[in-house]
Amino acid sequence: MTKAGSPLRAAFLLSAAGAGMRRRFASDLLNLTLAGPDVDRNRKKHHDAAQWMPSMNRCWFAARVVEVRRKYALTVDAREARALERVLSACASTEMVVRSCDAGPSAAVPEAPRSVPSSGTTDALRLWDDNGNGRITCREARRHGIAPVPRSHPAYPLMHDGDGDGVACE
Repeated sequence: MTKAGSPLRAAFLLSAAGAGMRRRFASDLLNLTLAGPDVDRNRKKHHDAAQWMPSMNRCWFAARVVEVRRKYALTVDAREARALERVLSACASTEMVVRSCDAGPSAAVPEAPRSVPSSGTTDALRLWDDNGNGRITCREARRHGIAPVPRSHPAYPLMHDGDGDGVACE
């Protein structure tokens, strides 16, 4: 398991807190995320959100970092704040995308969106969301001939832009 955000900074700020608070922080499910050993040891390490973001579920991860920081009154430096804002400003949803174990990467199925879509996204869903899950996958975009999908396209807010560069399914 890995902590959301920087464990070193959190450990430093929580060092002045009582043992009970440190125990709550260490075992808080909001603060724990399953991660493979390779991710935890070799890629994420002790980096904060400005230095490392997952390739999948960036929006969920960034929102989780903010939630944990608020809950425990932990600070965010300027670099990390800019990185979190950059990711979150491009997100249509902060729901976790869940991938089926026996399917390939294009089989990612997110949970239902938290909010009711606007009329523009309703039209995009009607046109390009073949499986009716409230999101548009790259497979669906390619099938309809709209990929790659730039940020200005009506389908973009309903898609996952893995590298956050403003173009999905490149």
